Amino acid sequence: MSRNKKAVDNRSQSIINRRSRYTGTVVELPKLAAKMSVSGAEHLFLQFGRHALAADRSTVNTFGPRGLSGGALLDLGDFTGPAIYAQDKRRSARLSGMVIEHYDDHEALVAVKIGPIVEGIRRALARDKGAQA
Repeated sequence: MSRNKKAVDNRSQSIINRRSRYTGTVVELPKLAAKMSVSGAEHLFLQFGRHALAADRSTVNTFGPRGLSGGALLDLGDFTGPAIYAQDKRRSARLSGMVIEHYDDHEALVAVKIGPIVEGIRRALARDKGAQA
């Protein structure tokens, strides 16, 4: 059963937003890029296995990725450097991509980088504006 089924209210014909949080590392996966027939330059590959480490370092099961497509991939910064822990309130998560797929055999989520998405929207808007002129 999908964890999102409980979010659908058929009576009022509405859907409740559900937030899913997962912290992982973006890695290069050339074999997955080749499988997808993409260069990988416009995509981000996030490690997403069946298990993860909890805050207390215990191993826990990850949630199923169903329903993540179209969700935001946020860059929280580099936790290995001291700058991330500075008290600078301007630091925050940056939108870096949009999740599009999960590949269980590669233990990865795939996201399209936000730059190509924004450029595609700009091209479409310019094209529509030119067609109206």
